Amino acid sequence: MLFSDSWLHAEAFYTISFQNLALPEASTSHTELLDLKHLPVTSIGNSTYEVLYKFSHFNPIKTQTFHVLYRTYNNLDMKVIYRLFLGKE
Repeated sequence: MLFSDSWLHAEAFYTISFQNLALPEASTSHTELLDLKHLPVTSIGNSTYEVLYKFSHFNPIKTQTFHVLYRTYNNLDMKVIYRLFLGKE
């Protein structure tokens, strides 16, 4: 660990009031589930991975998120009902 000798024993304490704090409105943003044709597992494009699935087509949630999850390096914050994500509709 590296320390700077010019900042050793330097401390400051501030009192911050939150009485007039302006917060953004609380909102829940979500993406509507689109009416898409179910994507076939062969969309993966790699037979080694495709054989891992015991079904031929992804469910609606997997179909809608496939491109972002598999083809990009983008982040995705996904909250779904667990049994739906597993394909147990």
